[in-house]
Amino acid sequence: MDNQKNNFIFHRNWWDSLHDESNELIGAFLRDLCQYAFCGEDSEPLPELRLSIRHAKAEMEQDVKRYQETCERNRQKAQLRWSRVKDTTACKSMPSDAAACRSIPMDAEHADNDNDNDNELSKDNNNNKETKAKKDISLIMSPEYTNFLEWLKTNCTHLLKMKIPTEVEYKKLLALADGSKTKLTDKLLAMENDKSVPKKKRSIYRTCLEWLKRDKR
Repeated sequence: MDNQKNNFIFHRNWWDSLHDESNELIGAFLRDLCQYAFCGEDSEPLPELRLSIRHAKAEMEQDVKRYQETCERNRQKAQLRWSRVKDTTACKSMPSDAAACRSIPMDAEHADNDNDNDNELSKDNNNNKETKAKKDISLIMSPEYTNFLEWLKTNCTHLLKMKIPTEVEYKKLLALADGSKTKLTDKLLAMENDKSVPKKKRSIYRTCLEWLKRDKR
């Protein structure tokens, strides 16, 4: 990272993955990111934060890249407009020179192209927002949630046809299972063995929530 940076974007999904952690881990996370953004120091994070820090740094690099690309597009558009202004001024100052004024119809064509460029820039920005929104879903994940997703992928192939629970939803299910990962995974395996579940249900979280609540009645 550029050590001349004065700020960086702090993404909401970073906080979502850390708000239940200790103050010590949150402080270490912020310290490592600030050192990376402002000083260019890529220090070794705590083991508990290694995955979160790696994803956060990757997202910071993408933020910088998108900013630089936007600056470059704006610079090129400014140069295009400035060249048209200079060409038009030259034509007005030499009305008898037909060759010099040939640039006028070319500039009219460029003006239309400039509108196209604006539309393309708008589309690029929209695409960047959509891409970022998709990345925000899973870029920053705690090691526990990552292990859960790996277990789900390995042991519950039929359930993968349904909507995968977010980290927040996973923690709610775990709490309803009295904090027992064994109890939660047993319930998911029971859902996996019931082949009608993926056909009738759409969300792993909502279905498992119903099954766990049913056991508590």
